[in-house]
Amino acid sequence: GKKSAAKGNFIHPQTCCEGPDGSLIVADNNHRVQVFDREGRFVRRFGEKGRAPGEILYPQQVTIGPGAEIVLADSQTVKVFTMAGDLIQSIDRKVIYDGPAKPWGPSSPGFCSRGVCLDKKGRMFVSID
Repeated sequence: GKKSAAKGNFIHPQTCCEGPDGSLIVADNNHRVQVFDREGRFVRRFGEKGRAPGEILYPQQVTIGPGAEIVLADSQTVKVFTMAGDLIQSIDRKVIYDGPAKPWGPSSPGFCSRGVCLDKKGRMFVSID
């Protein structure tokens, strides 16, 4: 692909993972997720810039959930999508970090979900800065 916003291309690919069917799932800093088949052919894309449910704001990490969901940490939340790109759940940053207010905490503009992973029991772990 080329550096562009066109389907199958990227502005700045940030993170990727393998889907349960061998597909490649790529989160781009163009505020979207793209899915490619095993042969590298474009299948679909979803997401647009924003903070509303289903929207993506600077994706940081993508992984696959225990039920074959796409789990995405963006700069503000963790979102769970079906493989087709339909939103299942959006986890607000105040749920991710519920500690005392800090200069870098969820009420500050500096809060960012940096990574997400799930263990074999489906428990989610989110790294923040």
